[in-house]
Amino acid sequence: MNDLRILLDDTTAIDYLNTFRLKAFKIEDVKEALPFWQKIKEKVVNYIIKPMKFLQLSQYEIAYLLAHTLWNVQDIPGLSSDAIRLADDLSQQIANDLHEYYTYGMRLPKYANRLIKMTKLIDCSKEIAKDNQEVIMMSKIFDIFHIESSGCL
Repeated sequence: MNDLRILLDDTTAIDYLNTFRLKAFKIEDVKEALPFWQKIKEKVVNYIIKPMKFLQLSQYEIAYLLAHTLWNVQDIPGLSSDAIRLADDLSQQIANDLHEYYTYGMRLPKYANRLIKMTKLIDCSKEIAKDNQEVIMMSKIFDIFHIESSGCL
């Protein structure tokens, strides 16, 4: 569980605890900003990387999590009723597909506990993304450091 190497793509892996890059920072700014990023890094390790390694998610389960995240539109204001209905229909379909995968493909009729652990990954990633945005906003407000968000955690 202490091996925190993760794949970025089919040819690149990083060691999450030892790989980082800083450019054009004053050392004072880095010292001031590091505690904020360290908290986010700890959350990523404890609530995303370690649970994913423990679960050993299949590609099908990862696809389910991504589709579930994509089609969960309840927090998006201004969507038409048709768009909401389409998202609900697709969410139902991916849930049914996952049930089929577990029941018939994996022969795993009792998968509720695993599904709960998987959906916690989504909740935690949303919380971490929110924390990340708060740190970026705080840095701009207090002129601590400047960072551009690429949309990643």
